[in-house]
Amino acid sequence: MLADLHYGKAIPGHIPRVPPNIRNINRAVYDPKVLSIGPYHHGKPGLQAMEDHKKRYLREFLTCMPGELEKLEKLDSLIYSVRTLEEELLSLYSQPLNFERDDFIKMIVLDGCFILRLLIKIRVRLESEADAIFEVGYLLPLLRRDLLLLENQLPFFILEKLYELIPKPNSIQPFPTLKEIAFAYLTMKLSTDPVALNNLEAYHLLHLYDLILLPKPRDPLILELNQNAPSTMPRASKLKEAGIKITAKKADNFLEASFVEGKLQIPCLEIKDGSFASSGNMTVRRLSLDPYNNLWGSCMVLDGAFMD
Repeated sequence: MLADLHYGKAIPGHIPRVPPNIRNINRAVYDPKVLSIGPYHHGKPGLQAMEDHKKRYLREFLTCMPGELEKLEKLDSLIYSVRTLEEELLSLYSQPLNFERDDFIKMIVLDGCFILRLLIKIRVRLESEADAIFEVGYLLPLLRRDLLLLENQLPFFILEKLYELIPKPNSIQPFPTLKEIAFAYLTMKLSTDPVALNNLEAYHLLHLYDLILLPKPRDPLILELNQNAPSTMPRASKLKEAGIKITAKKADNFLEASFVEGKLQIPCLEIKDGSFASSGNMTVRRLSLDPYNNLWGSCMVLDGAFMD
């Protein structure tokens, strides 16, 4: 039994459980509503309806194979690819896991293929096909919310390994990378800088979303020149009185503001259902790696104030 093993150190890529003292502030921020991914919430009664959809999405991948033998061979290759990474995978989860090894591997394959199939369907707009997930209006926002929960993460290297093996649609050539279709799903737009996006070292989907939101590193010379600049931004009305125009711009993250020729260009920030949940889960992830980070501790307080 995996329960005999004690894995889960605070290392990069570690997927911790949310501490009880934080979860108890607002459990709804950290608990999945419709979907379990990975071991922490697997088998919970309220999440069982999505298990049939997971199996259906896996079958959709396998139906691309020409015959029954090829389907079995493809399924075996998916299971084998995860099994070869089992020890590294286990090391990233907290506390003993109450799974038989084979059941654990099959769960990871099923959950991983569900995520990939969903991302592909949305990227190439396969939702026009008959699919109950797309026919229930409230379900897609709930899935996106649940996929950005800290305790609902799969290591990105597992998703990448499975992505290498699954068949892709022919409608886009070359087909986008995993980070590109994940970016499109998380932000509902295409990346303006795919090279930089593909160079990001993401540990899982939540971490990728965190990296997307972070501003790009500033030039040290610019930082040195601006060290005496005001620490707070004047209100928009004051900027307008000073003759500064504020315009929207396209960017991969909402913090990439720029000032060009008297215009303050700011990316649009769209607040959606689940925005507070994802920010709360990103904060807990950061605190798990650096519990003495005062900045993110303050964010936790703000998250709690908004989410209560």
